[in-house]
Amino acid sequence: MKELKESRYNYRLPYDDQVLFFNGMTRRFIPVPRSLQEIVDLFLADPNKASQESPRFLEKLQSTGLLIDKSINELELIRERHQQARNVASYQLILTLDEPFVHSKHAKISLMEPHSNMSERVKHSIKKHLERYVIEHPLTQLRLEWLGVDLHQPLQNEIKEISEHAASVCQTNNIDFQVGITTHELPLQEQDVALLRRLPLRSIRLILDLSTRKKRNLTEKEVVSAYITHTKQLVSLFPDVLFILLIHSNLNSFNFQSFIQLMNEQFPEPERKNISIFVHDELPAFRHDDAPMRETMLQQLYQSGYNKQWENLLPMICSEEKQHAYAMNSEGSVGKCVANFSHAALGYVTTHGNVFWDETTIRMDGDIPHFENVRCLSCKHLPLCMGQCIPIKRVTEGNVIAASSDCLLPPWGISPESAILNYCSAKMEHYVNGDDSEF
Repeated sequence: MKELKESRYNYRLPYDDQVLFFNGMTRRFIPVPRSLQEIVDLFLADPNKASQESPRFLEKLQSTGLLIDKSINELELIRERHQQARNVASYQLILTLDEPFVHSKHAKISLMEPHSNMSERVKHSIKKHLERYVIEHPLTQLRLEWLGVDLHQPLQNEIKEISEHAASVCQTNNIDFQVGITTHELPLQEQDVALLRRLPLRSIRLILDLSTRKKRNLTEKEVVSAYITHTKQLVSLFPDVLFILLIHSNLNSFNFQSFIQLMNEQFPEPERKNISIFVHDELPAFRHDDAPMRETMLQQLYQSGYNKQWENLLPMICSEEKQHAYAMNSEGSVGKCVANFSHAALGYVTTHGNVFWDETTIRMDGDIPHFENVRCLSCKHLPLCMGQCIPIKRVTEGNVIAASSDCLLPPWGISPESAILNYCSAKMEHYVNGDDSEF
């Protein structure tokens, strides 16, 4: 028998009257009665004992990743994973019609005032860029993400013109094409709906920014009610689209119970499966003091039947680290990381469709993962978060790379342990528990 060792990325988490033995590398787990926890711990510490007393359970420990071959270097496996994620053949192009606002590892969700419309030169440059990029790279998918405060008619024309051109390019080259839209609200006139229905629309993100309501002399109830009514209209018009509701508020003052009650009154349970809801604090980063509050909100959402995203608990890397990911604004400026865009637009798209980079400011070590630092390499949670987001740290802390002693995982800003419990809970109904005699 090969020499075995316990994975360095194992978790032991209480779950009802059981203990979940979870492995962060494989995302697989074994629920074990608490009375048998010591036996499993003994088997993990001494695999030879497990092979003698319970060979069937030893196989389960190996297939779950809790026990691995002693010769395996798990950090090297994580580096390989990073390369695979970095080079995935899916090009995500974010087209910002306003200042960028959001990042997958950042809590702030607010859009600035809308910019002027794109010039014909910029539209031509983006079209040429899409043509060149699809031809020059072995892609399987292209996804356009449109970001805008108010998608009024001129901006919709830009979305239509560029999206339809991208669709034609993808069809010619046999590439899957998808569109996502992020905004405060969408127009509901017949021609607007007709436009969106012609696009392969996969997701609509709707922002509710309660931090600005006082400027408009409106109560929270008025703003929330109007937002939910608008969302209800859109869900009825686009029943197959995933809706992601991004709520930006002071967590301590936001009446979450009232919000959930209004949502449940408007949306029957079948519709809730296509709605994900995320509540973020007004502050620019997640706070540990608020994590229990966010966890409670999350549980209430899932109990009400809203979309569960924990079924895809996968490592996430920053868009700055991805080979096929750019953000462009209405002026033709180009960046890698959306959150860092307004601080460092590192290039621009030319009329020939090339991206011209400013070599004096561009990150020259793009192949080096953000987790290649002492803190992340020694962290138990590395396979789940894939390292700290350095660009965000620079934006929020004045170029000082700093991190708290404990990480909170996006998109909700809860502990890795809580994220794992949510993930396992979502999968528990599909788990076939083995016979205790295996022990």
